[in-house]
Amino acid sequence: MAAEHETRQPDLHLVPKPAALAAADRAPVSDQTAPGIDNVPQHPVTAESLLAARLSGAGEASRARIAFQLQRLAGNEALQRVVAAKPKPKLTSVKVANAKAFGAPDNYVTTLNAPVVVSATLNVGGAGLGAGTVVWTGGNPGGKQTDRQVVTTAAGLQAIKVTVGTTSKNVNIYVVDAAPLPAVSPAATLTHTLIGASAPGTDFGLTVVTIGTQGVVGPEFDVTAYLDGNNWKFRVTAIRHKYKVGVSAQGRTNIAGPGDHAIKPSAIALIISDLTPPAPGTPHGPPRTTFWSETITRAHEQAHVDHFYTDPAFWPKSMKDFQDEIAAASVAFDPGAPKTSTGAGVIADKRPTWQGRADFFHGQADAAEIPGSETYAHGVSNPQYTVLLNSIKDTVVPPAPTGLAVAPVGRNGATLTWTRDAANETGFEIQRIESGFFGPLFSSWVTLAPVAAAPLTFTDSGLKPATKYTYRVAAKGVAGNSAFSTERSATTAK
Repeated sequence: MAAEHETRQPDLHLVPKPAALAAADRAPVSDQTAPGIDNVPQHPVTAESLLAARLSGAGEASRARIAFQLQRLAGNEALQRVVAAKPKPKLTSVKVANAKAFGAPDNYVTTLNAPVVVSATLNVGGAGLGAGTVVWTGGNPGGKQTDRQVVTTAAGLQAIKVTVGTTSKNVNIYVVDAAPLPAVSPAATLTHTLIGASAPGTDFGLTVVTIGTQGVVGPEFDVTAYLDGNNWKFRVTAIRHKYKVGVSAQGRTNIAGPGDHAIKPSAIALIISDLTPPAPGTPHGPPRTTFWSETITRAHEQAHVDHFYTDPAFWPKSMKDFQDEIAAASVAFDPGAPKTSTGAGVIADKRPTWQGRADFFHGQADAAEIPGSETYAHGVSNPQYTVLLNSIKDTVVPPAPTGLAVAPVGRNGATLTWTRDAANETGFEIQRIESGFFGPLFSSWVTLAPVAAAPLTFTDSGLKPATKYTYRVAAKGVAGNSAFSTERSATTAK
């Protein structure tokens, strides 16, 4: 059997240097145009520069010129073969810009209209690559042969393949219909809407914001899904809640204001008593045993609404906590499942859980607001009762005093006491008549000095001994004087 001989390319540094080549090391070769080579630029060449050109991967035109110069210099065939040998381009790596890797290798995700570029890296410089060296499938041509632009104008999979020689690389770009996560997200819009009347039961009014009570349900909310790299992130954009309010007269007579048909002298005392509020800072309103004010009761319930929904300590705070919790949530993008491949899918999947959390935070606000709710609402409505009473008291003549009693005081005096039946008197007028031998027949009523609204007592002096005196009292008011009370008499001592 014949022995096999291995032919080896001599190492570059072992190639013998002919005399002509050695001479070329000392002096540059004169520029000439190589036969058969068009427009090849001519430059001074030395052996070292030839080797440097070979090692740096010179382009074809430079190789041709170098080969021609070598032939001219020495005809060193071994060196010519080394210089003329052209390294084959090979694909070494693929990079993707403006998309985020996820899951399996070579899978990337990005948002609509993102400028995604796939770049191929070769083992040789790209400037001298021949046409068709890098072959692409999918996408659009990039700025150079080694780049490929990905079409991101519509959601879906963009499969990009790059081939260099016998080596290929596949890259999957998933374009998602979503916006990138904004750097700053505004707070959600909070709204509350009255959806119907509640049943107050034995109360004059009832505001219902509690979930599960009289058909009130948890907050509704809107969420936007964003793609943050390869994860879904979320922002709550709006929160809405529907509440109920109802009021009931509970059989009482409504007092609307001045001129109300129910405001009469005979009723003003009870109206004033029924609608006079307690001292400030109490969780109670006026007694309202016979009369009430629907307008003020509704204002009271509106105070409950305002306190719960607009006071920063209650519903706004709890809904902010809910927003922050949702903003902290993250779901990995996965094109293999509907609930993770689209924003709508992931929101639909998470919404039941999020609804439970919204209800939880709403309940926290409700529990926090309830303890001080009545005191707050009466702090709004009770002063309105005072304003209402002040507006009607002076429009009604006060009722006549009752319970007049007269007692003699020695030989020359008498003491009167009576009961006031209203709170709108400005004072009292007292009249007296003396009974002589013929009784009061030939006497007339004498008006005594005016008496202030309080105290409800008067002492008459300077009377005659053993004489009968009869008295009557009328209440004075801005709108006029009342009728006189029942007459009462007393006889002074002898």
